[in-house]
Amino acid sequence: MENNIQQNKDKTNSLQQPPIKDAIENVKAFSSRVASQAKEQVANVTEMTEDTVRKYPIAAVGIALGSGLLLGGVLGALLKPSRPTLWDKIVDLKIGEYFGKMAKKFT
Repeated sequence: MENNIQQNKDKTNSLQQPPIKDAIENVKAFSSRVASQAKEQVANVTEMTEDTVRKYPIAAVGIALGSGLLLGGVLGALLKPSRPTLWDKIVDLKIGEYFGKMAKKFT
């Protein structure tokens, strides 16, 4: 009796894949479809961009130049080291140590 039950369990297990394997196969198939669609779309956008640049070369150079200047200006302003404040200059002096000690007493 126990052998029959075990044999039936083995048969049903061999016929069905575990759900995790099905999920993995579904994810692989889906990711493959998405990757191929993305590849096609990138190729289409690349082709359209090349056609537009060939059709309007001066405008493309102007856009690239303007974008570069704008991006350079923004990054230059953001990454520029700040000027030292008056307090920084005072601290750099010998007298700054004295003022620093006094400030610590009152804070």
